[in-house]
Amino acid sequence: KGEWYGCHTQMIDRWYPSSKTCSECGYVMKEMPLNVRVWKCPQCQIEHNRDVNAAKNILKQTTVGATGSNASGVQVRPEVQYLHNQAGTSKLETPQFAVG
Repeated sequence: KGEWYGCHTQMIDRWYPSSKTCSECGYVMKEMPLNVRVWKCPQCQIEHNRDVNAAKNILKQTTVGATGSNASGVQVRPEVQYLHNQAGTSKLETPQFAVG
């Protein structure tokens, strides 16, 4: 999907403990059942949402996380563009992206 949208994708180790590693201090919980959705790091006392914490850790493992992001915080959504022709309107096959 990333290539289709013109994005770079990068794989990380399947067994990397992204959801049970503190994204602030790096402490790794030895065990954490899947039903635990929010947890507090015993080392730095930061409370984590399991999924958000995992996303932060995965970003840190990628090139983008290591070098910094070019994200500006502007909402970017795919915009469908239409071609107008004599026969009517037809949708473009390739998505066009617009900022703003």
